[in-house]
Amino acid sequence: LNSKFKDQKFEIIDLLFNEIQKIAKNENAIFLRFEPQFGFQSKIENRLPAVARQIGMVQKGKSSIVKTFDIQPSKTLILNLDKSEEDMLKAMRQKTRYNIRLAEKKGVKIREVNANEFDKFWELIKKTSKRDGFRLHDKTYYQKMLEQPIIKLFLAEYQNNTVAVNIMVFFGDTVTYLHGASSTEHRNIMAPYILQWHCIKLAKKLGYRYYDFYGIDDKKWPGVTRFKNGFNGDKIEHPGTFDLIFNKKLYLVYEIMRKLKRFFH
Repeated sequence: LNSKFKDQKFEIIDLLFNEIQKIAKNENAIFLRFEPQFGFQSKIENRLPAVARQIGMVQKGKSSIVKTFDIQPSKTLILNLDKSEEDMLKAMRQKTRYNIRLAEKKGVKIREVNANEFDKFWELIKKTSKRDGFRLHDKTYYQKMLEQPIIKLFLAEYQNNTVAVNIMVFFGDTVTYLHGASSTEHRNIMAPYILQWHCIKLAKKLGYRYYDFYGIDDKKWPGVTRFKNGFNGDKIEHPGTFDLIFNKKLYLVYEIMRKLKRFFH
């Protein structure tokens, strides 16, 4: 980025947060929670001061910014789609390439489906959640999500059985792998690999620039992270989630109530 563009970007950010301050005052808001993403090349080591400098709020004394728990995963893998399919395959780990080709030979088929086949996704993600120990949103959350035109549902099928599913977001210049699930049956056919590869190829075919694997963490999700790493995307860390506080006393009350709720649940 040249210096002129940087200056313009900071001016826009400054204008945005000045307007937010005005709206917050009129609405008696307690705080604003936000997740900045300053481009795919953001490598912010000392994240809170960096974000505060970008926004310019702390120095002006208008409000205070605190780092809070991340809503969305701050670490991810981004695959640049400017390479040919052949080059992307070559860049993958050998085991990932092997698994894609194995699934092709086994005859795994991929279909994009509409909300009429939602139950296939729901049944599979419930089983995956129980098996892998992660929490689900309620059923209506996913149903409402799939009503949006930018959200697509893909199924991997083998011998008339649904063996893997992906929910994908097509937005801006990026396709994002948002949710996935797989069956314990026929695990040896490696359906999740060919399903992921199908979505990558589709994103490239439709002219998108990036494919976001949405969330990696070696400690929290070692298996999923190992799977995603096999596709050899660039590791990116976004700044994370922050609260811009307008009313410090009420924010403190909110934090106490939130911690009590988490403790008792």
